[in-house]
Amino acid sequence: MPKAVDTLVKKEVDECRQNAKPHPVMEGAHAVKPLLHKKLKGWQSAWNKKERKAGGVQFNDVWGNWLAYGGVDDIWINEKKELVVVEYKTIAQESVDSSGSNIRYVQTAKRQVEFYAWLLKKNNYAVSSTGYLLFYNALTNKDRFDCKLEFEPHLIAHEIDDSWVEQSIKNALECLEKKSAPLAEADCRVCKYVNILKTTLN
Repeated sequence: MPKAVDTLVKKEVDECRQNAKPHPVMEGAHAVKPLLHKKLKGWQSAWNKKERKAGGVQFNDVWGNWLAYGGVDDIWINEKKELVVVEYKTIAQESVDSSGSNIRYVQTAKRQVEFYAWLLKKNNYAVSSTGYLLFYNALTNKDRFDCKLEFEPHLIAHEIDDSWVEQSIKNALECLEKKSAPLAEADCRVCKYVNILKTTLN
């Protein structure tokens, strides 16, 4: 379902892009419209199927010998000609508050926006300090299914702080280069799962 919604939303936005007009959902986004750029399709695909290699927006640190890349959902442009990073998500919950704070994975989506903003800045593009999360919430308060779902869009502005990105990448690389795995963190869900798995298998 998320892939279907993502694909159809992009078709709608692409139609607006070609006509140089904002999508109706952008009304709360302060004079932005979809970016029309020759590299956009490549930026939206994290994997280049034709060449069988990493795609998306990329930054290659030749000195550190690492490549960071990611496929952005969409990029809009504001009146200042700054690129505006947008992340689309599909959810299904009873309600969504104006800040999106009650959405389970909202922090993950915010980090995605910040990572893509960082990548674009590394490619010397002017990037807006405000990104957007566009959540399509499947409505569950209907009487019947009838093989169709109705969605309610929620556009949530996010002030970008990408100061954490580069150091986090370097920390991850440093961890991978160690000869032994780091100790488990008490509040890490993955560590807890691995420990339960080990106990079960033993």
